Amino acid sequence: MRLYHPKSYKEMGMEKIEYFDYPKVAREMKVPGAILKKIEKEVKEDFPKDKMMYELHVLRALRSRYWEKAPF
Repeated sequence: MRLYHPKSYKEMGMEKIEYFDYPKVAREMKVPGAILKKIEKEVKEDFPKDKMMYELHVLRALRSRYWEKAPF
């Protein structure tokens, strides 16, 4: 299982994290990279222009641990 460790925020498609440092949380929780990418993609569809809501909902999805039970 490969963990997601972005080299830069630009690699993640964002200039920088402004509100919630969800990549740090993902690393601490040992979230697989593929799962984080999937969560980011789904949340981006819901909040394409609102960076704060995007980051908040990615963080909430990670912390809920629902991704451990859901088939991705």
